[in-house]
Amino acid sequence: MRAPSLPVLPRQVSLLDSRPIAELVPMIEAVIASGGCFRLWPRGRSMLPLLREGQDSVLLSSPTALRRGDILLVRDGDRFVLHRAIRADGNTVTLCGDALTETEGPFPHDAVIAKVIAVYRGERKLRPSLIVRWLYLRRIGLCRLLRRLWHKIT
Repeated sequence: MRAPSLPVLPRQVSLLDSRPIAELVPMIEAVIASGGCFRLWPRGRSMLPLLREGQDSVLLSSPTALRRGDILLVRDGDRFVLHRAIRADGNTVTLCGDALTETEGPFPHDAVIAKVIAVYRGERKLRPSLIVRWLYLRRIGLCRLLRRLWHKIT
């Protein structure tokens, strides 16, 4: 009698170091192409309040079925951005950081390197429900509108 086969779990690669993202992207692409996931500690403040530099990490996976609200790692010329999709059309995606008011893109789907499938604060996985995600996206839209109005006034 054969033992039941165990499901094959995706490999996860975690790398906590200070290398620039441009050096990590080939490794991220190789891990994702092999069906694995890559844990990345993002830098910067453009995704506040969701992602906090030095505290949070994201789990990257293959960018399938892109939709509004997804957080994507995208190649923009010689730089890389990890921002939220605010529009995902047939062949393009437009991004904006949660703490920003200006949009970026549209980018072709082949510029998308990876999609965030999980966010960690330390080792605790954050699990926003669909309702919380919907409210979060609405709040971000309202904050962007208020920032634009404030910049026009001042």
